Amino acid sequence: MRDKHRLCKRLRWLFIFAILIFSLYLPTSVSAEVAGFTVQTLSLQPGSDTQSLNLNWYADKKAVNTKVRFDDGKSTIIVKASLEAASEYTVCKATVNGLAAGTTYKYQISNDGGKNWSKKYTYHTAEEGDFRFAFVGDPQLTSGNQDSSSLGTTGGKNASELTILQGWQDTLFKLQKADIDLIVSAGDQVNTYAGNEKDYELLLAPSFMQMIPFAVTVGNHDRHIEFTTHFNLPNEQDVSATIGTSSAATAETSLSGNYFYSFNHALFVVLNDADYPYSKESAVPYIQAFHDTLEAAVTKYPDYEWLFVQHHKSTESVAEHAADADIVSYKEAGFEKLMDEFHVDFVLAGHDHVYVRTYALANGKVVNKNKDELTDPDGTVYVTCNTSSGLKYYNMYYTEGYPAAVLIAEQTRIPSYSIVDVSSEKVTFTTYSLYDDNDNSTSEILDTFSITKTANIQPVTKETIMKKLCEYYKSGDISKKSLYFILKIKLENSNLVSFRYELNAKCNRPYISSRARAALLSYIQQLESSDNQ
Repeated sequence: MRDKHRLCKRLRWLFIFAILIFSLYLPTSVSAEVAGFTVQTLSLQPGSDTQSLNLNWYADKKAVNTKVRFDDGKSTIIVKASLEAASEYTVCKATVNGLAAGTTYKYQISNDGGKNWSKKYTYHTAEEGDFRFAFVGDPQLTSGNQDSSSLGTTGGKNASELTILQGWQDTLFKLQKADIDLIVSAGDQVNTYAGNEKDYELLLAPSFMQMIPFAVTVGNHDRHIEFTTHFNLPNEQDVSATIGTSSAATAETSLSGNYFYSFNHALFVVLNDADYPYSKESAVPYIQAFHDTLEAAVTKYPDYEWLFVQHHKSTESVAEHAADADIVSYKEAGFEKLMDEFHVDFVLAGHDHVYVRTYALANGKVVNKNKDELTDPDGTVYVTCNTSSGLKYYNMYYTEGYPAAVLIAEQTRIPSYSIVDVSSEKVTFTTYSLYDDNDNSTSEILDTFSITKTANIQPVTKETIMKKLCEYYKSGDISKKSLYFILKIKLENSNLVSFRYELNAKCNRPYISSRARAALLSYIQQLESSDNQ
């Protein structure tokens, strides 16, 4: 009897052990059915405007009902995703609308109709009005180390000893600290021409990539189907009738990646010039598609203050790609004339792995020779960014002098990124080196410049100042006591110079007139009267 009991006990333990061993060989997709799971290759793109957000992720092939849930602690938004079958996964795309400005949301994904939800991710919407974005180029994520010719050092190591992923992570760390609202990419998000899921896993691995909209551009290294399965683009245009007629349209992404989005004061238009038209004739259909995309953008969002164009292959650069036949073809077919036609303020590009900034240009000529502080330049500034991960750097194409259009050209062999501050009246670019250089001669700030549009500066009148004050007061950003202190006490002084700056911080206005001073005092008296009633 005792032997039989021992045998049963052993059989129980063997059964339990077999179950444990079997569980180790279960397919990984099972994890998507467990609450709190990590979503596979989750990425965020801007929505059509600042109140919307696009999401993209992979689910198991058997997924049939995937959803995303946003919660700000007061209300919940649930959106069902659209599904696209891929070879090994289901591609899920969702657009969330109706997001409130300046609000923190917790969001989750469900791949089984809401039975189980992923772990919580965080997304904070941009405030209304002024915003900040980062401009990066050519992360080209892949395995391996940064360029062997790197001059950057960090933590006592040369950057060439660090992986490309580490360079990308270091850049994102700086961007997160800068409190940006958006990342604008000039393309070549990954490196493998044929497409490699591992590259995309590296690109999206940093947690910040699930917290920030990432506005991608098709680069020449992105001409594969994986680009379309990893990103969810807003207002994407059908260009089959134009680009589809070109002999150069041979890539899986040739008809993708022409899109636009509105972000507070700014309108961003993204153009796909990743293909290789080796003649003016084969480039013309692309220029027509770009024209149609710009036309659709400015028609849908006519109230923008600033117009940015994102594309990959810089037409105003100085390194090894500067004279490539495909880039010359785009230019001869009218790329820069198109920028003039639509009065584009900034053209943001990459591809050449070097930093370049031009003067303000129109009709192929310099129209404003001011270097760092431009006012109403009536032209377009072209900015080419260096790699943001350190994958590789290109040598300068020009050995003696640069074209007349080029104002600044730097090959530091150090990853860099730009922080761009946007208000209705002014845009300021500040470009930084990611690491110190070996001899410590390179400043952290590589370049800074700004453009001011005086036409966008509204004069301070009774109506504008009263409206702005009412907005802040009703939103709770300024208490009644603060109004009394800032306006009543300060304005009773005859000297308004010091007070002007304090008021600007609240009202974003350039000056205070005597008429506005009287209007503000009258407004305070109205508040005081209402208190006594």
